[in-house]
Amino acid sequence: MLLLAAMATGYLGGLLNQANHPAHAQDQLPAIQEVVRAKIFIMVNETGKTRGLFGMVRGEPCLELYNDVGKPRGTFSLAEGGEPYLSLYNTAGKLRGTFGLLNEEPLLGLLPAAGLGGGIFRLANGEPQLFLTDATGKMRGEFLLVDGEPHLGL
Repeated sequence: MLLLAAMATGYLGGLLNQANHPAHAQDQLPAIQEVVRAKIFIMVNETGKTRGLFGMVRGEPCLELYNDVGKPRGTFSLAEGGEPYLSLYNTAGKLRGTFGLLNEEPLLGLLPAAGLGGGIFRLANGEPQLFLTDATGKMRGEFLLVDGEPHLGL
């Protein structure tokens, strides 16, 4: 009888312990939330290294993706005026290209690894424009329409 009482007490103690200490988080699935509100979500890999960010940056929504050494590889965001743009970076984290809207017109920018120089192709008032700059950022060439006529500037 004493053995039966001890077993019952042990069983009851185990039940009370489970009620007061639920299973580890890894044994349970997280609750599904209808709405989650936050300013920034940071995505990390299995070692805790940041691989992505979704949040408010300079007051605008932004999605940033990072490589395995923490350098940015791509960003999709809104400019301060609310116009969308996509930025692409090389493995060293240097900006190499952008695509977006400027005054509601498409714009494509291509940059060398050094960061300055390159080219911009865009539409302005529906007319195509191409601008080329040197490594100092100085305008070296342009091709556009002026009053509906082609114009080449060097």
